[in-house]
Amino acid sequence: MSKWIEKELGKLCYIEKGDQLNKLALETVGTYPCINGGVEPSGYTEKYNRMENTISISEGGNSCGYVNLMKRKFWAGGHCYTLRENELLINKNFLYCVLKYNQERIMQLRVGSGLPNIQRNALADYVISYPEDIEEQKRIAAVLTKADELIDATQELIDKQKKIKTGLMQTLLTCGIDKNGVIRSPKTHKFKDSELGPIPEEWECVELGSYSKSIADGDHMPPPKVEYGIPFVTIGNVKNESIDFSNTMYVGYDYFSSIDIKRKPQKGDVLYTVVASFGIPILMKNDQDFVFQRHIAIIRPKEDFKSEFLFYYLKSEAALKQADDSAVGVAQRTISLTSLRAYKVVKPSLAEQDCIVSILQQQDQIIKDLEFEKQKYIDIKKGLMADLLSGKVKVSA
Repeated sequence: MSKWIEKELGKLCYIEKGDQLNKLALETVGTYPCINGGVEPSGYTEKYNRMENTISISEGGNSCGYVNLMKRKFWAGGHCYTLRENELLINKNFLYCVLKYNQERIMQLRVGSGLPNIQRNALADYVISYPEDIEEQKRIAAVLTKADELIDATQELIDKQKKIKTGLMQTLLTCGIDKNGVIRSPKTHKFKDSELGPIPEEWECVELGSYSKSIADGDHMPPPKVEYGIPFVTIGNVKNESIDFSNTMYVGYDYFSSIDIKRKPQKGDVLYTVVASFGIPILMKNDQDFVFQRHIAIIRPKEDFKSEFLFYYLKSEAALKQADDSAVGVAQRTISLTSLRAYKVVKPSLAEQDCIVSILQQQDQIIKDLEFEKQKYIDIKKGLMADLLSGKVKVSA
């Protein structure tokens, strides 16, 4: 096993700051991305000042310290550092792996409060550990790069299946599927006009309020908080169409018992955000006691309107357009309960609703399985990085 040594980053590579590009010169699309202080490009341009396969580190902003290996030519902006490594001392791919592994520590080099940034000297003085043997560096990088390729390939599959789901939702929630299991088409089935456009002849177009037992919002006044009790959910706890209970405040049990039953979530209810980040549905799959703020509405469908079908429909293009059209206000756009009750929704038979939900749930499961697989590869890579980038494990030649 070759000797591992420590050296300042500035002695292994030349750290160069990018050139500021006027925002007016940037477009939303273009040939070359402009990289600044964020994780994503700040825009696109038709010129570049850095070649592909260049390591970049964000210099300023909330994401300063973010490490990336740019696979294409790009414009390095004024809030971006790029590295030109000494190829006799350090392999580029290995260097990227080490810096990415230490990204959180690099981010801690930031200074300033209004617009944090990382000084070039602080970055140059950052010490990394690496094997003296270039060939060992390459072997380590190859293993970690293979793990990255598995992660990227799985993400591509996830993206593909999400596009398939989007297409399925558009087709199934506008055309449906007949009793023979065939997706309807205006060429082969009868359609009729509705306020939502052409819909299958068998469907109804109804107002959401007419097929709901109740539609209500949460607390308008902040309830008294206690150290522990019933969770109080705000719109900030709504994440990925579910509720994150890890950092909620609490209200007392007595307060919860005084709340109207229509405001107490039950299995089968659909919660729906109506203020600021409006238009996000959450399906209640289990009974769970909690209180929520007025930024969230609760929809309790009637027995002939499946909750799962409503959940998917509220994510459809038609529902999203209605949400955008209904929201009013400037600082915080809001959907009123009156507008929500007036939403137009399609209503197939219960049997067809079941069929549509089953197809979409199967697609969701495919995506969930792939996301689990991706996380497995991420965890494996973390373990490999901990072992290989510390010299604990040697990669055989």
